[in-house]
Amino acid sequence: MSYAVVQDSIEVPDQERLKRAFRAVPTLTAVDAQILGRDAFGILVKVHTAEEANTLVGALRSEGVGAEAVPEKQLPELPPTKFVKHLSCDAEALTIFDSIDRVCRVEWAHVMLIAAGNVRLTEFNDVWRDHFLSSTGEVFHSNRDMLGNRTDFYNKEPKRETRGERHPRLLLEIVLTGAVQRYSVKADESAVRLFEYLGDRRTGQLAGDFALLVRDLMQFAPHAVPNRGAYLLRNGQPTFDYPSKNAFQEEIIWLLCRMAKAGKL
Repeated sequence: MSYAVVQDSIEVPDQERLKRAFRAVPTLTAVDAQILGRDAFGILVKVHTAEEANTLVGALRSEGVGAEAVPEKQLPELPPTKFVKHLSCDAEALTIFDSIDRVCRVEWAHVMLIAAGNVRLTEFNDVWRDHFLSSTGEVFHSNRDMLGNRTDFYNKEPKRETRGERHPRLLLEIVLTGAVQRYSVKADESAVRLFEYLGDRRTGQLAGDFALLVRDLMQFAPHAVPNRGAYLLRNGQPTFDYPSKNAFQEEIIWLLCRMAKAGKL
């Protein structure tokens, strides 16, 4: 059984303290401390045995970093999601529209957790590249002009390649009571109807309209637990930057874990 070392606080631990604590576990290194610490949003690291987990927890506590060991299978799972590109908020309910505009009304009392953030995502796109082959079998992927005066090549059909690129994206997660369902929103140019309900309040700027949406959600569901990004937006600050989708989602799992421990899930 594998174990997760879960922080008592959401604060990112000091790197030097992590490095010293990680020395207590032979399977962990200072490099692990640097990488995992940078991406730590509640769930610090996962190890293979209870002995490793408890040893690390003890070492962390001696460094002033509160943590506990939790069997990984006991961590809450992210609830099943529905991807949303069109919604509306009013005092009575959150209205979700599906792809053919069928309506689902969610009473605000059922909104349990709201997570928002500027998240770096790896997105994959197909691109076409020129593909030149010389008489000696050399392959070139540049424009013909860049091959100079060479004449011993011929142009093959363009070749399709898949490239992964990292981009910051505004993400929103709305989790319902009991973690039975969540609604996932990616606020980008493809979500053309996402901010329609704002009417005259629309700023015309993606980040500004996203902030208004999150603040409306927090206003109508003040009981909902916010993640760090939603908390900052509610208080008029720019949203939080998450280094990866894993960090964004682990913070949600950490919040669910805290709610379960308090008997509120």
